[in-house]
Amino acid sequence: MQLQIIIPGILVLLLLVVILGCYFGIKWYAAPFLHEGTDTLPYHETALVLGTAKLTHQGGINLYFRYRMEAAELLYKQHKISGFIVSGASRHPVSLNEGEEMKITLMAAGVPPDAVIADNYGYRTWDSLWRCRGVFGCRKVVVISQRFHTERAVFIGRKQGMEITGFNAADVKGPVAFRMFIRECLARVKCILDLYVLHPKPVYLRKEEG
Repeated sequence: MQLQIIIPGILVLLLLVVILGCYFGIKWYAAPFLHEGTDTLPYHETALVLGTAKLTHQGGINLYFRYRMEAAELLYKQHKISGFIVSGASRHPVSLNEGEEMKITLMAAGVPPDAVIADNYGYRTWDSLWRCRGVFGCRKVVVISQRFHTERAVFIGRKQGMEITGFNAADVKGPVAFRMFIRECLARVKCILDLYVLHPKPVYLRKEEG
């Protein structure tokens, strides 16, 4: 009877060790390559902005989207970057692609259309980074997202051979942040599996842009 209790407990403990090891290992690795402000960020020709939906399921503005766009606009206006690859995918059949939404938003902020490439096949972070390097031929970039996301993106990108740094957009507070933390813990386990075991290709390999 004791073994029936002890063995599952040991397995759960090992699972937690793996999850937390992946989470904090990636956090530690990425830390030297992240920037919170523009003063320490060197000039980059291109920024890769990782996608998220513009609106929440309730129809309100998605703060993750807003803060990423504000960060991208800031870097452009302070002449830290010259152009963007905005990478996302269409999550709902009646909505615009995340990349298209980001391009429209940046253009409204004064960024010229020819300075923004909308990659409409960034179905996940792995795909966005793989396509940035393998399809658009851009190996040196600054990636823009919230810190939890830039940590993972920098880890993936550098393991893929990119010279990548991260610029952290403002974090989102509240219950949604806790849900995102749980999601991110699992995403980092998948990230390790992708890099060292699965080696997946992105969903789309061709170069199509907006």
